[in-house]
Amino acid sequence: MESFNPEFFAQVSLAEVQSAVDPTNLGMFQATIAAESNQIRSVIYVTPYASNEAGAFIAIPEVGVQVLVCKPTGSDSWYYLGATFLPPPKESTGSLIVENAENTPLQVASPKLKSAKGVPMRMQWTGTQGGGMHIIEEKNASMMNEKVEVQSSVGKSISLNDNPLTDAIVLESGNGTSIKITDNPQNLTDPSRAVLVETEGPQKYINNNASTDVVVIDGGELQLLNNSTGLMSTPLDPVGNVNIQSKWKDVNIFTKGFEGKIFVKNINSKAVNPIIEISTQGVGGGVNIITTGKAKISAVEGIEIDTLGPINMRGSSINMEATVGGVNIKALGNTALQGQTIQLNPPAPLPPVLPDIGVNLDAYLGFGITTY
Repeated sequence: MESFNPEFFAQVSLAEVQSAVDPTNLGMFQATIAAESNQIRSVIYVTPYASNEAGAFIAIPEVGVQVLVCKPTGSDSWYYLGATFLPPPKESTGSLIVENAENTPLQVASPKLKSAKGVPMRMQWTGTQGGGMHIIEEKNASMMNEKVEVQSSVGKSISLNDNPLTDAIVLESGNGTSIKITDNPQNLTDPSRAVLVETEGPQKYINNNASTDVVVIDGGELQLLNNSTGLMSTPLDPVGNVNIQSKWKDVNIFTKGFEGKIFVKNINSKAVNPIIEISTQGVGGGVNIITTGKAKISAVEGIEIDTLGPINMRGSSINMEATVGGVNIKALGNTALQGQTIQLNPPAPLPPVLPDIGVNLDAYLGFGITTY
C-alpha cells in the first residue's frame, strides 16, 4: 500500500489572522493555521482582481478574524480563501466599538441586514469604521427601499435612491447640506425632475472665464428672494439685502413682454421712511426718464426739485395750480414773462391739472413673492 504524501493533495484549513505586517509588500499576512497545530505561518493574500498596473481589489482581513486558507497541490505556501464571521469581536484588535456584546460580528458589520423580512436583503463593501458602499434591495408589505449608497464613516453619503417616496440622487454632507436630483418622488414635497440645493452655510458659484446663464424656457417664474430679517447685520457683515452689481460694465433690466411692465416698489404698508433712490456719481452723468407716453409723478407730501443748474420746462401748454397756498416765484436776477397775452388775476381761473397715475398692478397684486 502506497504511503500518503501530502505534497500531492490540496489542504484547506481554518486560521486566525494575527498580523497584517508585510515587509515583503507582496500581499501577505500572518495567521495561526489550525491544520498546523495553530503555528503562525505566512498567508499569501488572494483577490478577485489584480493587475500589473494600479488596478486592484484589495481588502486584507483584520487581525482577529477567522479565515479559510488553503495549500494548493504541490505548494508549500498557504493562500487566503476568504473571511468568516465566526469569532466574537475582540477588544484587542482595536476595531469597531461593540455597543451590544451579544451581537455577532455579522450584526456589528450590518445591523440592518435582515430588518425588512428577516432574511438578508442588503449587500455591502465597507471599512472597519463603517464607511463604504451599500446595495439595498428591501421590500415587505408596508415599504420598498431600493438604493445604492456610498457612505463615509461620519455621515457623508451619495445615494442613488429608487424608493418611490424619495426617487432621487441625493448628495449629503452629514451636517444639513444636501443636493437632491429628483425623478418622480411621491412624497408630496419634492417636485419631479428637479435639482434641490439646501445648505446651512453659504453657497458660492464662481465662473472664471465664461458666462453664467440661468434660464427658464417656459412654464415657470425666475425668483430671487432673501427672507433674512437682517437683525444680525453689522457694518462689516450686512445681512438681508439683495445685491446686483457690475464691476466694470452696465446693469441691465429689460422686458420684452407685449404689455411688459417694470416695477420697483416697497410693498410694506407699515414701512417707516422707505426710500427708492436713483442716483449717479462721476462727471457728466445723468438720470434720464424717457417714454413715448406720459411721465407722471405723484407724491402725498410734496415734490422737491433742487439743482445748481437751470430748470428747463417745455410743453404744448404749462399749467400750474396751488390748491391751498400761493404760488411763489423768486429770482436773484430778472424775472421774465413772455406770451401773446399775459393775464394777472383773470376772472376765469386756470383749469386744475391733476396727475393721473392710475393703478398698475404687478403679477403678485402688490403682495410680492409668497412661495417661501
